[in-house]
Amino acid sequence: MNYSSTTFHLYCVNTECSTSVFSNTIHIRLPVTVKNLLTTHYCFCCGNQLVSSIDLEIEQLAAGYILN
Repeated sequence: MNYSSTTFHLYCVNTECSTSVFSNTIHIRLPVTVKNLLTTHYCFCCGNQLVSSIDLEIEQLAAGYILN
């Protein structure tokens, strides 16, 4: 498998968390590996599940599909 990028970024989207994208825009950068892509990662501050930008994009597309 040929990856176009060697890392991907994960974000906390909890509005109450001091490390979320709503506060500090802190992100976790991980190497692209099968294990990292399949593992659920959690915020070290609040414990919520971290999401990637592609996760957010898929969620927005699905929401738009449901609304249409």
